[in-house]
Amino acid sequence: MAVEILSDMAATMDSQNSLWALNEKLAVYEECLSIIESLGQWEVEQLLNQVSEFTEPLKTMGLGAISMNNVELELEVWKVSLRFCMATGCADSVRHGELLIRVGVALSKQVEQDSALIMQHYDKADAVFSQLGRQNTHWYAILVHNMGVVLGQQGDRERELSNYEKAVATYRGLKMTQTETFTSILYELAASRTDRGDKEGGREAFLEAERVFVQSPKLQSRMRSHYVGQYGLSRRAAGDLAGAIHAFEIAVQVHEKAQTLRTEGGRAAKKNLKEAETIVASLPKEDRRQIARRIEVLRWPSEPQTDEELEAGVYLQRAGR
Repeated sequence: MAVEILSDMAATMDSQNSLWALNEKLAVYEECLSIIESLGQWEVEQLLNQVSEFTEPLKTMGLGAISMNNVELELEVWKVSLRFCMATGCADSVRHGELLIRVGVALSKQVEQDSALIMQHYDKADAVFSQLGRQNTHWYAILVHNMGVVLGQQGDRERELSNYEKAVATYRGLKMTQTETFTSILYELAASRTDRGDKEGGREAFLEAERVFVQSPKLQSRMRSHYVGQYGLSRRAAGDLAGAIHAFEIAVQVHEKAQTLRTEGGRAAKKNLKEAETIVASLPKEDRRQIARRIEVLRWPSEPQTDEELEAGVYLQRAGR
């Protein structure tokens, strides 16, 4: 009876308009969950026949916390969701794997990251998807990409690259190559290939991502400027000034279009572009001419969304170099 009353109370509370409302509603669900966790399996099954599941409301709350950029609340929501999943018999299900990914991503947003703890959640999710034979899904592609991010942070660049290649191959198999998430993974692959010495492979992945935006003018990636900027830094470190300037130009253009040039990211993009151009200006005339010609070629690549895809992008972990 107590769970039914609390559940009804939570269902009538506003979870959209304020941080206070989200926290209050989460507290009600946590109280419900504490009762559920004290019950036996048969009692839980009987209870779930009488009250609505908390899965969708909690998911809505988690996405609400993301929209408010409240990492701690987001993390708490996904932890409660994971506890609810385990208490109601959804262990080793697709939902279980997805929640493990969500918790891992929320952990990655904390100021003090614990890469080992993040990887523990990803390893568990990997085991779940592998056991279910669900590796051919966009969630699995996100998972292997995010694992690659953590591996890169831990200094294992070879396995980082391998995971990015696997994520891209999975999206190709799903024929989901005109999405923001796919292009974001391509940008990461481009930087990773470049870091590993494969300059042409890096350029190939970068231009493929850019072609998606050329062919789909309505596609607007919130992460594009970040990834393009990271790729530019990789090209500059590899000695490819033309590739770096081309990438920094795109990053500045994206910020201009989004009217975010005055943000920290926008200022960094302009600074990176100016620094690269200053280096080129100091070179001999013939070197400057060749770089300018190369930039022009790069500016003209040789070859010219659902709610599910949007949510997929939310859980793509960003790498920092």
